[in-house]
Amino acid sequence: MQSNRARQGTVGGEKKSDPHDARTIAEQVRTRSDLRPTEPATELDLEIRLLVGRRSDIVQAQTQRLSRMRDLLVPDHEPHEWTPLASELLAKAPDIRAVLEEIVRRLHPTGWSGSLATKLESRLKLLEQLTLADKPGLADAFNAAKALLEQRIAAEGERASNEDRSRSGRFK
Repeated sequence: MQSNRARQGTVGGEKKSDPHDARTIAEQVRTRSDLRPTEPATELDLEIRLLVGRRSDIVQAQTQRLSRMRDLLVPDHEPHEWTPLASELLAKAPDIRAVLEEIVRRLHPTGWSGSLATKLESRLKLLEQLTLADKPGLADAFNAAKALLEQRIAAEGERASNEDRSRSGRFK
């Protein structure tokens, strides 16, 4: 914006403020002849902006629906079994609880397509495959980790449902 560029030429130490910005803009309008007048948005402009916004919402909703359908129809290509290294790590770790906490932390994906709740559900199944019966003192930590993941799944499912309801109600 012209006023921002004009402010760059001001003396250092002056703090940004509305009165100062108003003076800068007034000075620009008074001294410059190359500024063009702005026109208020017409009814047509407003309608076009509204339609473009609605189109963006519809495209995003359709993309999410297609991703969810793909998640349901196409099997996920993530490994859904533990490698022998995971069992060895749990067997030899000096602090098994810390290893379990790190495994649980890494079960949450950093990137995904489609439903996060569906992705988390597959990770919960993976967590349930861990064999910790012979590890004393881990039952509480394991159950807490499972409960936390189940809470995340429920919260994400609720968030997605609310978003779907909000999006579908917007166009009625």
